[in-house]
Amino acid sequence: MLIVKKITKKITLFLQENFGFDNREIKGFFVLLLLMIFFLLLPFLVDFLWNSPKKTPNSEKLDEIVAQLTQIDTTDEQYTPYVTYPKYQKKKYTKKEKINKNVPKELFEFNPNEISIEQWEKLGLRNKIAQNIRKYIEKGGKFRNKEALKKVYGFPEELYEELEPYINIPKEEKKENYAENPNKKEKIIANFDLNLADTTTLMQISGVGLKTALNIIKYREKLGGFTSLDQLNDVYILKKRPEVIEEIKKYAEINQNSIQKILINSISEEELSKNIHFKGGMAKIIINYRKQHGKYKNIADFKPIKIVTPEFLEKIAPYLSYD
Repeated sequence: MLIVKKITKKITLFLQENFGFDNREIKGFFVLLLLMIFFLLLPFLVDFLWNSPKKTPNSEKLDEIVAQLTQIDTTDEQYTPYVTYPKYQKKKYTKKEKINKNVPKELFEFNPNEISIEQWEKLGLRNKIAQNIRKYIEKGGKFRNKEALKKVYGFPEELYEELEPYINIPKEEKKENYAENPNKKEKIIANFDLNLADTTTLMQISGVGLKTALNIIKYREKLGGFTSLDQLNDVYILKKRPEVIEEIKKYAEINQNSIQKILINSISEEELSKNIHFKGGMAKIIINYRKQHGKYKNIADFKPIKIVTPEFLEKIAPYLSYD
């Protein structure tokens, strides 16, 4: 107690000299200090009181049962329900284990589009995968080549390599052409103006579907009309299809009166820039030159413009009107 008093006195002097605490504040400090020490020691106190050994008749009986259990042979399954044995562990299947090992394998030539689930099992495939294949076939699916089997989910690669020599998928017969089928009437197509043709007219041509027809019409609108059948070569969708272009040329014609003329002396820069030939600032240059030098009278009036080339003049000449 003497030591505690000395420590308390020293703390009191320290607080008075350094912090100017009065007697009331010093008492509050010590109360707070005691509370802090109490809460720091509380977990240890609770643990000590809670876990103190108290032998009761029931606990003694329990200790006896535990002692008896430890003497039992733990290798016996019925006394070791919590021991982890291989047969209780979740089995991990690999691709090799997906092969049906319950049925003796029987290799024979087969068409995967025709054989039954039972025949798949004879070939070594698991029943579940065989059922999935049959469902795919019944819904209209079809294997067109051997490699397509590899895309079946869960189909073992090892089994595919073994069965590959036995897979036989007959080649599909080609559809008959008009020339090969005498019962079909030859389609007769009337000549048409390429600048007035709609999608229905264009789709009569062999090789021209709706998408191709729409692309031709869209490009025609940007041009203001075709002035030559050779301009079909500039239609993006036809660039790699020369045979379709030749087919169109057999029936298409161009009427110069159906070309949309550009009123070059009255058109605005904004309208002229929409034309495919006057992109990239060309419209602005043409209109500015007109403002400075007056109206254009003929194609020769464009030649003084430095940026204008003979090739450009040749392209735009059929579209220009000087009214």
